[in-house]
Amino acid sequence: MKYLLLGAAGLAVAALLSTDKAKELREEMQDAAMKRARKLQKRLSKLGANTIDSVAEFKEMLASEIEGLSDDARDRIEKILDTAQQEGVKLKKNMSQQLS
Repeated sequence: MKYLLLGAAGLAVAALLSTDKAKELREEMQDAAMKRARKLQKRLSKLGANTIDSVAEFKEMLASEIEGLSDDARDRIEKILDTAQQEGVKLKKNMSQQLS
């Protein structure tokens, strides 16, 4: 009896999914998901661009402020900022490629 009910439920789901209305519903859901994904990609790309600009500004500001630090500390700070800037560029590039 249990298998008969499960079979009937499976047939009902298959019938619902194979109708034109179900196809339209799936397409609408897919379109909505793609729109949301593109919107998120644009936001992340913008965030990456803003991050790149902010890191560059921060690096310039620190350039004059870190003169009194040891060479080792100055090098480490500059390396961290360079890495952050490079990662921002990669993020922006990846996001713009995915938008295409």
